[in-house]
Amino acid sequence: MLRTLATFTTFAAVAATSSLSTDFVSNYTTISGSSCAASCGSSSDKASNVVVNVSPCTYDPSSPEPVTITLSYQLNEVVTGGTSTIDLKWNGVTVTDKTVDLCIGGVLANDTAVPCPTPAAPYKGGSSDTITPPKGAPAGSYVGRQTWNDQNGDQILCLAYILSVKGEE
Repeated sequence: MLRTLATFTTFAAVAATSSLSTDFVSNYTTISGSSCAASCGSSSDKASNVVVNVSPCTYDPSSPEPVTITLSYQLNEVVTGGTSTIDLKWNGVTVTDKTVDLCIGGVLANDTAVPCPTPAAPYKGGSSDTITPPKGAPAGSYVGRQTWNDQNGDQILCLAYILSVKGEE
């Protein structure tokens, strides 16, 4: 599904100390105070009605509640391939910046509920995933962006999120 926050669980332990880059957040989108995730796409994206949610917005290892990521969207074209680019920063330091195939094993973005190639457009897609950050993940702000590009290189969607991890007490 969303390799974005799942990547957090793999790479959080390698983060180093720095200050949160507000430019990193502002270049993606404005995320309202009541949410910690938003679409950072544009009207030219191949997906519309993109809604992403991360809950809770703060992870507290002393009272570990798993983090749930949900995504819904409407594809306005058939997707037969492409890439997913994941950029994750911890307190402004790049933790990961990688690009992977969007369609692996006949499914879209690692979500077994959405086939790739996708059904005829318009196609309403969505997914949900739950993660638990690894024990010992450094406290701080994890700011991420994920973009999907189709087989022609056109942007399908863009997701931005912020997850705060409290220090262990």
